[in-house]
Amino acid sequence: MFKGKFYHCIGNDIKNISTKADCLADPNNEWVNSQFNFDNLGNALVSLFVLSSKDGWMDIMYSGIDAVGVDKQPIKNYNEWMIIYFVSFLLLLGFFMFNTFVGVVIENFHKCRADQKDEEKAYNFAKRYKQLEKFRKSKQS
Repeated sequence: MFKGKFYHCIGNDIKNISTKADCLADPNNEWVNSQFNFDNLGNALVSLFVLSSKDGWMDIMYSGIDAVGVDKQPIKNYNEWMIIYFVSFLLLLGFFMFNTFVGVVIENFHKCRADQKDEEKAYNFAKRYKQLEKFRKSKQS
């Protein structure tokens, strides 16, 4: 969906530039890719991780909204419907991550509770054993 669309032209005068060829026609301009892009699986996974961590996700979202096409200069707010993709990704991921977090906490709580019960049983058994030993010694004397 976003492969090759996060490239943009940087230079002094980029107002009338609409394609990569227009950008590279001026030797002072440079055609560069965004730091987070979806050009290959590795970059896409890193971009989605950054998106999910909610640290810098706005830059990725704005790049996606501005993306026009492959080898085309981005246009501000070109495809505002892409907001649906990014917001739904954040909501769904937040929902699943929240459920996962709650599940891990509850599982650890149950594990700690089971360990505590085992320790209480062992402590009570040792306490009863000492009491029986005292009782036996008092009966023998």
